[in-house]
Amino acid sequence: MNQNNEPLIEKTGAAEPKSSSDKEPTVKINREKYVVSRTASGAKSLSNGDEVAKLLEGMPIDALHDIADKAFKDNDFRTRYAKLNKGMQRMNLGNRLRGWATKRDAENAKLIADKKDPKKSGIEALAKFSSVHRAKADKEMSAAADKKVIAAKASADKKDTK
Repeated sequence: MNQNNEPLIEKTGAAEPKSSSDKEPTVKINREKYVVSRTASGAKSLSNGDEVAKLLEGMPIDALHDIADKAFKDNDFRTRYAKLNKGMQRMNLGNRLRGWATKRDAENAKLIADKKDPKKSGIEALAKFSSVHRAKADKEMSAAADKKVIAAKASADKKDTK
């Protein structure tokens, strides 16, 4: 807070506001807390780098929906998220699955406290749900990386012949 009890917001050096309704300063995104990951197509992406993000990295949207269908028995995520682009769908499904895993772990803690047998941990259950898709996603990511290497080599060879 500053002297006037206003929250401190870092200005990014954007142009001054042009109208009175445009007075909010631009907020700079702190990208230091994210790690670089890859999408199913091999493109770079950012994630928070936790176990759920690592588990879901590189999986196509259909695989994420299949995993969500196993975690959430009756859901309408395919319909609800159909209007979103693939990145937003992936982010929303990842957040839902992260919450599901956390909730499952909390339920397990209660079972242990009640001296009952716990279920698999949230991340273990997600790993089981995604095991079929993980192998396929790894192959697809490898193929996408190989394709980029071949394209880069072809481009370099083309430059060398000029």
